[in-house]
Amino acid sequence: MDELGETGVWLDGVASGKITGFAGEADAADAPALRDYGLVKQLALLVCLVHRAQMRAGTI
Repeated sequence: MDELGETGVWLDGVASGKITGFAGEADAADAPALRDYGLVKQLALLVCLVHRAQMRAGTI
């Protein structure tokens, strides 16, 4: 995950509650459900999920 870059930079200015909510939504969804979202929403959800994982791993 480190090679994906600093997700904190990508999410600069986004409320922490929004990041948490999007990460939770991405975590709860399966691939077919994520396919129903537009590309921008898919990316936003996945970036938030990766950010949360990096925070838990202590890499950011």
